[in-house]
Amino acid sequence: AGIRDVDDVGPDAAERKAKLGSAQANVATVRSEKSSKSSLQEAVAKAKMFAASLSRSSNPNGQMFSKTVEINDYPQQTRWKITHKETLEPISEKTGCAIISRGVYVQPGRDPGPGEQKLFLLVEGPSEYAVT
Repeated sequence: AGIRDVDDVGPDAAERKAKLGSAQANVATVRSEKSSKSSLQEAVAKAKMFAASLSRSSNPNGQMFSKTVEINDYPQQTRWKITHKETLEPISEKTGCAIISRGVYVQPGRDPGPGEQKLFLLVEGPSEYAVT
């Protein structure tokens, strides 16, 4: 007969084989998880570097661009919707712009008081394209 592995001999050979198989499966799982974490960390690092390069290439000197959008005369429901975080946050994340509500609501036919401006959004961002 041929050469037999020591684990194949004895009354508890089946139990030892089962434990060995289980241990090998655990090692494979740990290696796979380590590989996944490493890949994820690499992807995050690459994404950060890419984002940084975009902001540098579109605005190498750190200059900020801004634009105002008057919303005073929009319907009340529209003004409410476009000044809330749930609406502005996804836009800010996609464009890299800060969007800030400024001024006060002035009723139609009236002029703003001294030192007041009609309600508007101030959009500030890293490039002229981003704020338009």
